[in-house]
Amino acid sequence: MAELRDELQSELSDKTRSDYHLIRSRRQSDSDKRNIESLFKRLTVNYDKNAVPLGEGSKSDEGTQVSIAIYVLSLTPSHQDMSCDITFYLRQAWNDPRLKFSPQSDSEKKLSIPLEAWKQLWVPDVFIRNGQESKIHDVTVDNRMMKLEFTGDIFSAIKITAKLNCPMNFASYPMDEQHCPMFFESFSHPWNEMSLHFMTKKVLNPVEIAESLHISHYSLVNTTTSDCSKQYASEKYPCLEIQFHLKRYIGYHLLQTYMPSFLILLLSWMQFWMKAKDTTGRILVGLLSMLAMLMISHQAAEDGPEVSYMTAMDLWIGVCLFFIFSSLVELLIVLNTQQSSEETDNKLGTGDAPHDRTSKIMQALWNPEGFGKVDTVARIVFPAVFLLFNIFYWPFYSY
Repeated sequence: MAELRDELQSELSDKTRSDYHLIRSRRQSDSDKRNIESLFKRLTVNYDKNAVPLGEGSKSDEGTQVSIAIYVLSLTPSHQDMSCDITFYLRQAWNDPRLKFSPQSDSEKKLSIPLEAWKQLWVPDVFIRNGQESKIHDVTVDNRMMKLEFTGDIFSAIKITAKLNCPMNFASYPMDEQHCPMFFESFSHPWNEMSLHFMTKKVLNPVEIAESLHISHYSLVNTTTSDCSKQYASEKYPCLEIQFHLKRYIGYHLLQTYMPSFLILLLSWMQFWMKAKDTTGRILVGLLSMLAMLMISHQAAEDGPEVSYMTAMDLWIGVCLFFIFSSLVELLIVLNTQQSSEETDNKLGTGDAPHDRTSKIMQALWNPEGFGKVDTVARIVFPAVFLLFNIFYWPFYSY
């Protein structure tokens, strides 16, 4: 019983100490919160949020220097409407000398600014120039934060999802490379009031990509940055451009379009090895090949981009259809040659047909005991021309 009593007293003592520290930390937190609120009230007295601050290190002809960086979480290009959906953290940093303060301790050298205080401070009016639509995430709370250092340096981060306008060229589809731009520009402040720069101090790279990023149908080759400041009327407005260089995966199209169409083309050439008298079988092979190729063409058109110019896929399907159609034309030539040769033989048998030049040509082209010279020539010419087409096709569109 004594041991049980000691154990219960020990547990109560531990719980009492835990509750004490919890209450103390809450009181400390509440005290820190009141101190921060009091500090902001002092800093924002006579503070004009519409006035652009001339931060330390800023040049008079460039205005307030605002540094920008992004951390990309997801990237989804779409060739249907030539757009690109992107989710990212927008990071911004600038200096506002009006918010300098003297810290009372090391913990006060960098403070978190409450969300309510955002509306009381000047913030850069950066917008996405080629954005069709965008939103700031607010689940479970507003996905934004702002840190203030005692030197007046401010760092903010916002989670944004935007739909970008991405002009695309599909001449090499599905072996194409796309370059989707993203423009950050000041909405109302010209260059002499505010300048934009890529962040280099607080991040390793102004454009960081999440390791878990996976883009369907594309691989992200690299990203490039540049200045895109533009002159509007009499004033120059700051702008920064980020280019996402994407290369399409061709594996899906090889399995769904290129390989099936190639096998169907080989099937259409099988009639060259069928007996010329097997008319029904040869016609059936040719027509089935044409119908199957038309189905693949329809499916490829549904999956591909709707453009008014010819793509690499259109050229491939067009050439395959041409070869299949040509094999049907070759079949008609063989049948007509066979029929003419048989008629000539019948006439020669009755003694009615003269040995003119036409009968000699027909007999030279048609040999009833074999496949015929037309088929023999087709067996070599069709694969050779298609091979020549491939020699030029793949290097031209792949590089």
